[in-house]
Amino acid sequence: MQAMEYKDFTFPNNPKTVSLRYERYTAQNKVPMGASTTADLGRGCCIIEGEGEFFGEHAYQHFLRLAELFRHDGAGTLTHPVWGSMQALFTKLTLRQEPEKDYVSYAFAFQEVSALAPMEEVLRIEEVE
Repeated sequence: MQAMEYKDFTFPNNPKTVSLRYERYTAQNKVPMGASTTADLGRGCCIIEGEGEFFGEHAYQHFLRLAELFRHDGAGTLTHPVWGSMQALFTKLTLRQEPEKDYVSYAFAFQEVSALAPMEEVLRIEEVE
């Protein structure tokens, strides 16, 4: 399977969990005599969250490189091996434990930059062999 990528960083080990969260914004409008209606204000930007591990001789160096990317402003291309690519901001990076010699556990979050693109351009689900 292809590796997950963000900007110029290729994850040496794909994250063990990745979730996508979509939300739709709504507004409830009160109508006289007790009724109400709900207005669709459109979808919000996709949130991509997950957890992963780096292991092997360079585990901590991989984490430090990811942390360096986090400290740089601006969006970049996030590519998932199954769901395709989108422009995203790196919004969270958590070191989950004290690093061990050959092991680092981390959590992350990305947020899609724009919800204006049609969904088929944002999320490309391919058949997994």
